[in-house]
Amino acid sequence: MTEKQKAAMKVYYYVASFVLLMFVLFYASNLVSQLSGILVQPPLSPIRINYEDAKTQLLWEKYGPNGSGSVTREEVEEFILRREQEYRKSALRHTYSIMARNAIYVVIMFPVYMYHWKAALSLE
Repeated sequence: MTEKQKAAMKVYYYVASFVLLMFVLFYASNLVSQLSGILVQPPLSPIRINYEDAKTQLLWEKYGPNGSGSVTREEVEEFILRREQEYRKSALRHTYSIMARNAIYVVIMFPVYMYHWKAALSLE
């Protein structure tokens, strides 16, 4: 192998190591961020759902599209909190799936990074 080829291989392995290290750090930081989002959740807030919209939806679910009836304010507030809890569960499942994907990326990329780093050092 000529010196030129050896230098080109060194550049390749160092650049590949750098890029892989950046990916590992990116996915690891995302993993930590999502973990903190799971561990420290904000309190339930019924602000996201408009009261009148929730009341209309509850009436439709309770009495059907053509039915008529009424619901109390407490029923609507309970409905809103139930919807908020369902939203939180869905968001939590989504966060777990993203967290799992990021963990898989880190587990796969770290050994590839180590291989390239060791190969770059062996060419010195």
